[in-house]
Amino acid sequence: MHRVIRWFRGYVRVQVKGRSPERFCNLCSNRGIIVWDFGIDENHQYHLCMYRSDFKKLLPVVKKSGTRPCIEKRIGFPFFLKCWSKRKVLVTGFLFFIAILLFLSRFIWNIDIEGNYTYTDEEMLKFLAKKGITTGCTIQSVNCAVMEEEIRKHYSDVGWVSMDINGTNLRVRIVETNMPVPYEKQTKPCHLVASHSGTVESIVTRSGVPLVKKGAVVTAGAIVISGIEELYGDFDVPAGKKGVAADGTVKIRTSYEYEAVIPLKINAKVYLDKETVQYGIKVFQKRFYLYPPLYRFQSETRYDIITSENVWSIGCFSLPCASINRRIRPYKTVADTLNVDEAKKKGEERLENYLDHLDQKIVSVLKTDIHYKKETDALILTADIAVIEQAGEIRYVTDSELLSDDQDHAAKEEEKTD
Repeated sequence: MHRVIRWFRGYVRVQVKGRSPERFCNLCSNRGIIVWDFGIDENHQYHLCMYRSDFKKLLPVVKKSGTRPCIEKRIGFPFFLKCWSKRKVLVTGFLFFIAILLFLSRFIWNIDIEGNYTYTDEEMLKFLAKKGITTGCTIQSVNCAVMEEEIRKHYSDVGWVSMDINGTNLRVRIVETNMPVPYEKQTKPCHLVASHSGTVESIVTRSGVPLVKKGAVVTAGAIVISGIEELYGDFDVPAGKKGVAADGTVKIRTSYEYEAVIPLKINAKVYLDKETVQYGIKVFQKRFYLYPPLYRFQSETRYDIITSENVWSIGCFSLPCASINRRIRPYKTVADTLNVDEAKKKGEERLENYLDHLDQKIVSVLKTDIHYKKETDALILTADIAVIEQAGEIRYVTDSELLSDDQDHAAKEEEKTD
């Protein structure tokens, strides 16, 4: 702490020459002049430090002691300020640069997404953009807790989300899991119905009236848990009906059908030897290149472009600038023919992709039977997929369903009269 105070006040390193440096130190002490870092070198010269303001009070001490203090070094903020006051243009530029940094530090300039495998960065960035979070938005407009909840609601297979702001960087970390789907409780009276035809494997009713049992065969759209409860009065006399929000877990064994057509005649890519690298910079979402894009490939009709960006930063402070590196690979297409094994491999890859995109929280795959059929110019893959799915569709209760039998009969009679 003393060092900080001394630096801000400013002090000098002094060499004391003369016949009586000891008397010089004693007189300084008597007059309240503070000295420190006292030392003697190999030439028997005395060295010490004192505040800049105290150095100006040494004239009476010098006359009495017969010494001559010489300044060796000036240290501290006053000397630093005096040195830079002569460079006004440089100081003005530095202060302007600091002001720009402070202004830019109020915005988000880089968004990093980690842990996503099913969803691409572009898809996640589009979702955030719909919520008003993009590069260039203010830091105060980003509510991390609210956005974490929004991501979990929108992406059902995201079990954990963390968002934090470090400098001008927004980091989004997600973990894709197979956690159960959060149940959104209904408030209006409704039925729970089967999504597909199949056999009931299990049923657990939390509210409503179950209409099926384990082992029952149901059709698509059939009510499995009713949202209408009968009301009874004294002596078990029916007193009407009441609508409730049906709630429960009903698992149905059913099957999906999948078909994929794999053409045997395809157009294959053959890359040319004209690959080049293009450099540029991005400033505030605007891109500038060193030469016109695709200048060397205007005669080529097709090419692949691989772009990478490196955001400029000062520590954790990302700037709204980035260097761009683009690899441009022209190619031509040639006719090619797949053999049966290659076509089967492509078909199995498509089937694997289809199974991966099934919602594993609602559908559990039990068995997959694959069949192939070869035609003249294509291979057809068909698959019967045995699954157990959770009945998750709802159908709202209508007013006519809540009428008692007498009321329903009276309503029909009234319609006939009209």
